[in-house]
Amino acid sequence: MYSEFDKQPEEDDVNPTPATQGWACVTMNDAEWAVGKLRAIAKRGEAVKCHSKETIEAAKAWEVSELAKLDSDKSFFEMHLRAFTEKNAPEDKKSVSLINGTLQLKQNVITFIHDDNKLLIMAKTLKLNEFIKVTEEFKWGEYKKRLSVNDKGIVTDKLTGEITDITTEPITTSFSVKFKGDK
Repeated sequence: MYSEFDKQPEEDDVNPTPATQGWACVTMNDAEWAVGKLRAIAKRGEAVKCHSKETIEAAKAWEVSELAKLDSDKSFFEMHLRAFTEKNAPEDKKSVSLINGTLQLKQNVITFIHDDNKLLIMAKTLKLNEFIKVTEEFKWGEYKKRLSVNDKGIVTDKLTGEITDITTEPITTSFSVKFKGDK
């Protein structure tokens, strides 16, 4: 048995890559070697993902730290500029024009705090139907239980026998390699 990093001992000592056309899996030794290569590829993939995750986490931590500093600086200057604008803006305009921009005070729009459930009860009680929204939704999960698919992929309703216009995706066969000792 070969270790997962060993080359296959053949006359031409081939170490195949996806671009290599000359290698083929013919013997049990070829298959054992290829499974070892797949295991090594999987382990390398895990290592790459782990390193990538650590690098991304470090970059995100740096980003959070830097953005917090910038937010603090931004808040500092906005606080002082707001005070300046409140003191120096004409009463009718509430803005100050500068070379680099405009400082402006605006009254915010009213935000209504409400409970949709309470409003729905009120609308039903007062018969304000124009404010009540009714939605229809097809129960696909329930309907799917009534369907059957024949070997040609034709979908029929089991209760009515009617052929539906529903189609299915072709059933495919998957392939996997399971390594001994792995969960």
